[in-house]
Amino acid sequence: AFAFLFNSTKDPGYWKGIGIEKDFFRIDEDIGAVSKRYFSVDTVKQFLIDFKIILLDDSGKGYHKNADGIHNLIGFVGTKDY
Repeated sequence: AFAFLFNSTKDPGYWKGIGIEKDFFRIDEDIGAVSKRYFSVDTVKQFLIDFKIILLDDSGKGYHKNADGIHNLIGFVGTKDY
């Protein structure tokens, strides 16, 4: 099984910073400049065409924004036969 969480294009930080390429930004934060890549459910599906999807949604919660009710992570669980 394979599982991950990604930044969602629904994140409040999406489109903040300097655009590097589609859905990819350089953002100045307290820790310095960071690069962030954001995904939509459709984008993730394109990367995982060889996987059997068990769970794929954009209702994941980041612990640092959970108290604010912000749901901004793409969650995926799937398998792949080799």
